[in-house]
Amino acid sequence: MTSSLPSFSGIVPELKHPDVVNERIGKPHYMENRALLILKKYGYPIKNGDGGKCETKEGHPVPCGPVIIQCFHKNSLKYLSTKTDTELMMLIEHDPSLLTRAALDELATFIRYYTVWKETLVSGVEAVLNYNNITYNGTEIEAAGGFIPKEDFPGLVHGKGMELGIYTIYDSREPSHRGCEIQCEKPENKTEELFYYFRLGVDAIFVENIKEALELELQYDYDQRLIPASDSSSPWHSKSLWVFLASIIGVGVCSHYK
Repeated sequence: MTSSLPSFSGIVPELKHPDVVNERIGKPHYMENRALLILKKYGYPIKNGDGGKCETKEGHPVPCGPVIIQCFHKNSLKYLSTKTDTELMMLIEHDPSLLTRAALDELATFIRYYTVWKETLVSGVEAVLNYNNITYNGTEIEAAGGFIPKEDFPGLVHGKGMELGIYTIYDSREPSHRGCEIQCEKPENKTEELFYYFRLGVDAIFVENIKEALELELQYDYDQRLIPASDSSSPWHSKSLWVFLASIIGVGVCSHYK
């Protein structure tokens, strides 16, 4: 697929519950090591100097597509960062300790993508945590620099050398849950939902309907290119965007657009 399409396409495998798997197998970091072995088996380079050896089903050599390993477990990603140069993505689901300024400092040392539930950037961290009945120690959060304000995520994440991602933009035929931590958006508007994240400067988006999302990205990009490049209020000029096709089996397909 990567060799036949005009854009970069690759895979975004997710390590699901590696702590549980490793405990049941009885080997530390079994799942993380196994994932790297499988990638290597199919020709993907593990370290920068390895060189790709990907092939078609017929055995013809083709360029390897990009790989980004995603996981909700910080310690697994930290371990992987010592074993591979493959880009790593921290998925964050309502974990107060990972939504602070101090967390960004730590994560920036071993991940490339800092990816949160999409409504974190709409309703804010505290509203999302309260909505999901997540408790936290306010003193500890304050000592960690406090929660990141929703409007500050792009600047702070980019300032640490990381990319900002969100999950998941649902198909427009499904409820979007936009703003529901405070008040659900009615009527729902998929165009405005995606345009909001484009305006913020999000770098990577998990979507269920990739055709719909890309059409809206192209529409937004076209509208922004009509604005003179000298207009500083238009941050979208020449911006690259990763679009990930969400998958319940934990292996997404990624495409890179500019």
